[in-house]
Amino acid sequence: TRKSATVASVGRLVRRKRFTDVVQAISDVDVDRPLRLVLRLLPSCVNAPREDEWHLRQLRTVIDRAGLAGSVRIERTPTSQIDYARYDAYVCASAYEGLSMTPIEAAYSGCPPLMSDIPAHRTIASALFPDAPAAFLYSTGDHEALTRLIAHEVITGERAQYLRSRLDGLRELIASRWSLRATA
Repeated sequence: TRKSATVASVGRLVRRKRFTDVVQAISDVDVDRPLRLVLRLLPSCVNAPREDEWHLRQLRTVIDRAGLAGSVRIERTPTSQIDYARYDAYVCASAYEGLSMTPIEAAYSGCPPLMSDIPAHRTIASALFPDAPAAFLYSTGDHEALTRLIAHEVITGERAQYLRSRLDGLRELIASRWSLRATA
């Protein structure tokens, strides 16, 4: 059998992160090798712990209904411990947010970030991939478009190849625009 592919998504346990879209997309991807999903879920910092647990139960229900219980790993560790280079793709499915560092960190590691088409993600895609920003974006909430994007990347690896071909310049750009040294 072929090596499995792993897609990851990270975020707080809040509805706007749209983890159910990611689960649905993964369940619909049709590729010739096993596909795994890693969800790194963090406390919401706004909701009471019981609300976070409610959101987690709801997400587990969606995972079970999609028949993915054995293919989805939920982690509750800090984002500082993420090794994006281990993943075939990173999904940032948010309905809205400010400038998120996770897609930038994924790109820095050579992991293609697949992002919902919101203003912050368009800004990231345009800055990091000026000749191909649309290749990294999909319509927010359109899990079928996300399914196609994930399947295409898992099958072809085009975005990963694109990142590798320009990784040094991409890392320089990220360091000059978004590093702690640059922003402090």
